[in-house]
Amino acid sequence: MALATRGNDEFQHLVGPLIGTMSKGSAEIDHGQHVGDFTDWLKVVATDGDLARQCTDDQACLGVSARHQFMALFCREHSVAAAWRVLSPDLRMNSIPRPCLLNAMED
Repeated sequence: MALATRGNDEFQHLVGPLIGTMSKGSAEIDHGQHVGDFTDWLKVVATDGDLARQCTDDQACLGVSARHQFMALFCREHSVAAAWRVLSPDLRMNSIPRPCLLNAMED
């Protein structure tokens, strides 16, 4: 089935576990876990140092987050991108958008 024909619920069901693994890896600042489901190319782009720096800065400011919320699905003929909002443990900070984008290309 073409990615672009799948609905929000089906797409969330498919990528939810990937986002969960990525979020857990970020919370623990564990590069291997964070990029475990990435393509080989993306694993090279998302370096251990960059992840550590970004997570350390975010956690110092916003706290450790392990929760996320689906925001939107963007469909094209052969690709899909999803935007996820990372939720802070400090509820006052959740008004600040911190989206995560996940792109999927059809083979």
